[in-house]
Amino acid sequence: MRVADDRDADWVRVTEATLRSLAHLRFATAIVGDEGVAVRGIATDAGAWRTATAKILDALPAGMSFDDKIRIVEPDASEDHLCIVVLDAAVRDRPITFEMNRDDVKSGARPVLDEIVQLASACPALAITIVGHIDSGEREKPEAPLGEARALAVRDYLVAGGISPSRIALQNAGTSAPLVDGRGEFARSANRRVSFRFELP
Repeated sequence: MRVADDRDADWVRVTEATLRSLAHLRFATAIVGDEGVAVRGIATDAGAWRTATAKILDALPAGMSFDDKIRIVEPDASEDHLCIVVLDAAVRDRPITFEMNRDDVKSGARPVLDEIVQLASACPALAITIVGHIDSGEREKPEAPLGEARALAVRDYLVAGGISPSRIALQNAGTSAPLVDGRGEFARSANRRVSFRFELP
């Protein structure tokens, strides 16, 4: 590991502890920044992960945060099950939303979609269903449904990243499955989205 000369010893220590912790994880990603450490992935040994977490916390300088997004699964879980768990975790609480009456992918969605591409590439047996949603104030046109157009835009992004289109199915939910009830702007903006299902074909 090569670290920039301007990094202090505390930063190097927490980075080394974080890198060592990844040995206990599957499908792991870690970010070490000036404000904290974020780790995502799957652990099949809860005790080993607790030990690794304690080492990160011990190395963490005052004022830095630790964001632990680790899912614990059974040690004998199949590779396909692990894939579904990690992809579900990647999209949980990270919505792909859209502007009113628009279907273009926002720049803020790209990190989530890039992570889906990375994980789905490592899980070639999984099928992906992308479901497009609209809010209660938007109008679907029968000849060009907006929910379907949103799902298609996301599919095109995943395909451009290397995911085979044959693995991806599209659905249009329209207004039938709101994430947030209500007609206010918060609810409506949350409901202009796509959602995902990851499953074995």
